[in-house]
Amino acid sequence: MSIKQFINGMALLLAAGTMASCSWVKDDLDDCPSGVRVQVLKVETATAVQGDFADEVDGARISTFDAQGHYLDTYHISGSTLKENDFVVELPIAPGQYRLIVWTGLESDDYELLGTDGTRADLSPEDLTIRLKRTAESRQDGYLHPLWYGETDVVTVASTGLTIIPVELTRLNNTVVAVLQDMSGDPIDAGTYQFEIQADNGWMDYHNRMLQDDIIHYGAYLTQTATLDASDVTTIGGESAASSLTVARAELNTLRLMADREARFVVTERATGQCILNLNLTKYLLMVREQFEGRVGKKLSNQEYLDSESHYNIIFFLTPKGAVAEGTYLLTALSINGWIVRLQDNIVL
Repeated sequence: MSIKQFINGMALLLAAGTMASCSWVKDDLDDCPSGVRVQVLKVETATAVQGDFADEVDGARISTFDAQGHYLDTYHISGSTLKENDFVVELPIAPGQYRLIVWTGLESDDYELLGTDGTRADLSPEDLTIRLKRTAESRQDGYLHPLWYGETDVVTVASTGLTIIPVELTRLNNTVVAVLQDMSGDPIDAGTYQFEIQADNGWMDYHNRMLQDDIIHYGAYLTQTATLDASDVTTIGGESAASSLTVARAELNTLRLMADREARFVVTERATGQCILNLNLTKYLLMVREQFEGRVGKKLSNQEYLDSESHYNIIFFLTPKGAVAEGTYLLTALSINGWIVRLQDNIVL
């Protein structure tokens, strides 16, 4: 191949790439559009065990600030508009420097955005906070709508050409599916127990940092007694599965889990109020961080791991202490998203 042929070939490739990049946003736009497009996507390591990202993000609120942090405007984007062009939307902003803050999930009635009515000219990002709605007793027993958040550093919008601003979103609430499994094979009735996650994580600033708040009592929005066939029973070590097993199952939500704060998982007997399980949930979730890193192929800090995983299936393997202390158990192991954690010192419950 001659040098001229090589140059002509590269020119054709560049031209094709330019056409593709110019026409993928909207069919009715000019071949080479200008302006600003915001691309909303989930953070690279985030998992989607509970549901697909496209199903969970059904609308967005994009707030714009100048480089000095002065509030400019807020744009409300519908779910249909987001999905129209694969989560790329056009913003009518002039050339200049901007910071963007994006929330999705505020369309639900589960949260409230505090600090602005959208009209204050002196508003700064520091004024924006998200607060979980709860009862007067600081309880939240319902299913929480998926809440996602992202922000950018200062970005420059050029006066010519197309500026694409990617915004990675982090999921700010979590789902915990807890299963109580009696290692002796005895059935466990879910109706016997009350399940809770207790954490002071119901109020966050614009940077996802926790503000001073009451301890929120997240109750189970779903409980069930489930009978599992042998093929569905999870065992530890070389133990053989029983032909069937009846377990207690509960689904709970909580807002963002923090590596430097406790979030306690508590199970109490309804009839007596006796606590059969009370442990630092965050501590045990972090025990499988390295296994998660192996799956995503990336080293993560404790907080990055907690922000990346949003759905936890946890089996608590309980061993009865015997007739001397009827109704109490030893916690010998856990299964967290399929990874077994053996406890060196059995926890007396």
